[in-house]
Amino acid sequence: MRTEACLSWYSAWAEEDPGAPAVVLETRVLSYGGLWERIVERSRLASESGLRPGQRIVLDRCADAGEWIASLLAALAAGAQAIVPDSDWSAVHRADALAALCPDFHDDGDGISPAQTPTARRKSAGEAGVWLFTSGTTAEPEPHFRSLDLIRAMVERVRARWPHSLAASRPKVFSTAPLTHGFGFINALLLPHALGGTLILDDFGAAAQTVARIAALEPQALLAWPAHYKSMADAKFWPERNALTWCVSSSFRLEPDIARRFADCTGCLPRSQYGMTQTGPLCLDGAVPPNAAAYCVGPPLGGVAMKVVDANGAAVPAGVRGRLCARVDDVALAGAADYWDTGDVGSIDDRGNVFVYGRSFGFTDERKEFRA
Repeated sequence: MRTEACLSWYSAWAEEDPGAPAVVLETRVLSYGGLWERIVERSRLASESGLRPGQRIVLDRCADAGEWIASLLAALAAGAQAIVPDSDWSAVHRADALAALCPDFHDDGDGISPAQTPTARRKSAGEAGVWLFTSGTTAEPEPHFRSLDLIRAMVERVRARWPHSLAASRPKVFSTAPLTHGFGFINALLLPHALGGTLILDDFGAAAQTVARIAALEPQALLAWPAHYKSMADAKFWPERNALTWCVSSSFRLEPDIARRFADCTGCLPRSQYGMTQTGPLCLDGAVPPNAAAYCVGPPLGGVAMKVVDANGAAVPAGVRGRLCARVDDVALAGAADYWDTGDVGSIDDRGNVFVYGRSFGFTDERKEFRA
């Protein structure tokens, strides 16, 4: 089976520690050994169906979330472009979004078949990666492509931020995320797995159960979204002692009172970082403490540029609010030199610190994360 270099850690962890938990599902735990077996099997089915590198395959949700994750990883390992639609779309939104991307194949969980949409408008096959969408159930879906090279570079960028005490060995890293169509899920899946850690699927509604799963496996590091930290900031959920030493909140600014409440429960104060939703990669340093200036998420990471534009796309002066845009300055990444719209309202002060105030109109699917 062809395995893209940025996914090689799945086979490595499966060989080193096949029983280690890779994904915690609602009713079972999928180990690295079990996940790798499913990736290999799904890759075989995709190959027998005719899927080739650079072609596009629609991955619809199936009842077994673990099987869906294996299908996504198998498509990426095969060098294909995975299209991840939202299961809550209307029929019109779905038809319009998929017609625009001209997929070659469709995986509904039961099997892989040629897509009904003609592919003649596509001039050539593209590089491996994921097509994700920036809007949810009420706005028109807008597709954005993230290549595996870009995703891999961003994972490495995040890994470089780990403290030496954790990076020196294989740490117990956990992330919590809902099974969504957004960039946040892709990052929450790939980053902990690059470190040999575990993804816990959590749709924000079962905090006590999620904390019990986390505490039972004694992680040292935790990556979660603000809504998760808010729901888990309850002392009655946590044991008296835990192993947490490094907690990171991504996708939006973690409010200081929530950060302090979580620290009171666990002894570990989360760091605010940004860039796990529409931006795709992690963009900002996150070194600013949660009790610093309101809405501040720190300066960009090295190799990342940020700017704020008005409704016409023109750059605005320091301190003025507008649409926050990000760019990865990595010449090794083809097509990564352009700014992309994060979907957030923000500003940048004269010292380069970035402030994020909320989502822009029309990006309705992520708003539920950020409600106080």
